[in-house]
Parts: sequence; structure tokens; C-alpha cells
Amino acid sequence: QIREKLNYAHRDVYYLQEKNLILENQNHFLENEFKRQLDKIVEEKNEHINRLIHIIDQTYTRSTQINNHINDEYYSSSK
Repeated sequence: QIREKLNYAHRDVYYLQEKNLILENQNHFLENEFKRQLDKIVEEKNEHINRLIHIIDQTYTRSTQINNHINDEYYSSSK
């Protein structure tokens, strides 16, 4: 009867080791997938930020040009 219990215990240990290996593989896969998705999101957000910076730069440049033109007109008309 002791040998039978040892056999069951050995079988249970083997089963749990197999289950553990499966879970470790799933965890590894999920970690990699999470990192891949996170990298993708970071890349997309960086592209959005760069587009916004470009728009802001263009707006600032246009605003500066308009102000310069207005100043030029003002000073040329006041002479």
C-alpha cells in the first residue's frame, strides 16, 4: 500500500511538472506578446507626437511670418 501511494505521488509530481512547464511556456508567450504590443503602442504614440510637433512648428512659423509681415506693413506705412 505504501508503494502504491508512492506511485500515485510520483505520477502527481510528474503531472504537476508538466502543468508547470505548460504554464511557464504560456507565461513566456504572453510576456513576449505584451512587450510586442507595448512597443507597437509606443511607436504609434511617438509618431503622433512627431506629427503634432510638426504641426506646431508649422503654425509657429506661419504666425511669425504673419507678424513680421504686419510689422513690416506698419513700419513702412508710418514712414
